Amino acid sequence: MARQDILNEIEQAYGIVPGFFSDAPDAILEQWWALNIWLNGDSAISARDKALVSFGVAAAIHCKYCIPFHKAQLDLHGMSDEQMKDASWAAQSVTGLSSYMYGVNYDLDVLIKEIDQIVEHIKSSA
Repeated sequence: MARQDILNEIEQAYGIVPGFFSDAPDAILEQWWALNIWLNGDSAISARDKALVSFGVAAAIHCKYCIPFHKAQLDLHGMSDEQMKDASWAAQSVTGLSSYMYGVNYDLDVLIKEIDQIVEHIKSSA
């Protein structure tokens, strides 16, 4: 797709062309816009779920650029502040436990066996 066509699509979708899009080289602009279309549309998971995952990752990596973008996405999907707090707590729990597991060099093979046992127990208890 021609650069100007992509910029026109971005402006039509967002009302503006954000600087990070307009500054991108042609090949990157085309990739970013295609990814953006996928990210904001339903696929094997909904656009809302993608936004929630993206928000959690942004919070986990402390990205001051990503957090407001993905928070705005969640606002557009009707997510409450309470739901965003829960997503942030979930991200914290993953990063916190990961720090511990790496810190003590927990055996990955043991962990996988334990996870299998837990899943089997939960399935048999349901």
